[in-house]
Amino acid sequence: MTKKPALLSESLLAHRPRKGEAKPQTETQASVPDEAPVSESREAAAPTATPQARRRKRRSQNTQQLNLRVSEETLERFTKLADDKNLIFGDLLALLLNEFDRK
Repeated sequence: MTKKPALLSESLLAHRPRKGEAKPQTETQASVPDEAPVSESREAAAPTATPQARRRKRRSQNTQQLNLRVSEETLERFTKLADDKNLIFGDLLALLLNEFDRK
């Protein structure tokens, strides 16, 4: 027995999501969270010692993704090196690979 596809009424098909106006936002505005009131129960449950991850300054034109599992120490070293050289992670990885190939 095969399932029949659901039939949608014309009135349902006529509904489209409402398109609101997107507010233009700069990188610095996006990195600052909106000041919204938080209930007391959420404040108590929220961890206070965990630092927020910093957003990178610019985006890359690279389209492939590489996921790695590294130690916390390695991630800190890689992030510090990227910040010191003012590079995004993909560009820093390419630079390190080029240096490795030269040796």
